[in-house]
Amino acid sequence: MPFPTPKELKQTGGIYIGDDAHRVARHYARYSHKDWICWLDANGIKKAARVSYASIKQAMLESGTQREFFLYDSNPGHLTWFVSWSLAAMFLKQIKLGHYEL
Repeated sequence: MPFPTPKELKQTGGIYIGDDAHRVARHYARYSHKDWICWLDANGIKKAARVSYASIKQAMLESGTQREFFLYDSNPGHLTWFVSWSLAAMFLKQIKLGHYEL
């Protein structure tokens, strides 16, 4: 299955929805040099988006307090973080203070 184009992602608000969300997030983290997150919402739908304050907050709210979501690091493109609710709150604080590069 081909990767969605940036134009297609823009039409969905920058969020990719589908079963291969992890593959898309890993691909775009590696080749766009931007961090991407991937999460599973309460209905079991996989989603992926580029890291931003809004996308992390949406992932936190949709996945809930008892589930982690994944952050694909842009530098090596294959490093995966398992982000808990408390770690996501720290990411939000760092983004708000301007210490996390988007």
